[in-house]
Amino acid sequence: MATYLLTWNPTCFLWEDLQDCIKQLREEGFYQYSWSCGNTKKIQRGDRFFLIQQGVEPRGIFASGWVLSASELDSHWSEEGKSTRYVDIEFDVLLNPKEEPILPRSLLNQASLAGVNWSTQRSGITIPDQIAVELEQEWAALLDDANPLPEEVQDSQTYQEGATTQITVNTYERSRAAREACVKHYEAKCFICEFDFERTYGSVGKNIIHVHHLNPLSAIREEYKLNPIRDLIPVCPNCHTIIHRRNPPYTIEEVQQFLASNASN
Repeated sequence: MATYLLTWNPTCFLWEDLQDCIKQLREEGFYQYSWSCGNTKKIQRGDRFFLIQQGVEPRGIFASGWVLSASELDSHWSEEGKSTRYVDIEFDVLLNPKEEPILPRSLLNQASLAGVNWSTQRSGITIPDQIAVELEQEWAALLDDANPLPEEVQDSQTYQEGATTQITVNTYERSRAAREACVKHYEAKCFICEFDFERTYGSVGKNIIHVHHLNPLSAIREEYKLNPIRDLIPVCPNCHTIIHRRNPPYTIEEVQQFLASNASN
């Protein structure tokens, strides 16, 4: 899996239905789109991407997701008579830079993330693996900090989760304390395929993992008592993407069966 940086400049392309895309992602758990990747041919299905806003403030990363297809050449989105390459993508996070905190350029310019031209206007540049791991940590911290909750947790506790916050559309709060309790109980490795970031990348990958809600908050649409051991499960980004390839999502058992069936072929 490689990681790529895609770009968006609102002065060149007005994303008029951005808020509708955000709404669909938060209600259904995923959103698919086609995006220009410049002349990059090496992007493949299953690769990771981050989307950065350029041209206007606030500049910074405001979305992430997974590549669904290899790049294909087609007519340029703005220049008649020219062509560019596109990839189909699936967002797992999409923020509104005008209304929500994003990962700012000031943070991207720090030493641990050096080595990437974050001011590039060219879509589809590679983010080196070591920097991609650091970026994932900063991205996860941003998303967690958007909904701060008490630091102290007990495995036997339940947590309020799902309380709506009014932005432009209703979004569903994610409990940081519940996430930490889930990871503490199951460990930071994928429950489905057992992928462990720390074992693969060393200390820089420590505690990196996605947490999947077995009962999607967007389906519940109300505040409810959440048990982090019963209602949450740690999964790697790849398995998490497969889970949300269908609405309603695939179950843990179904994805485990996909892996078992493929391994036997």
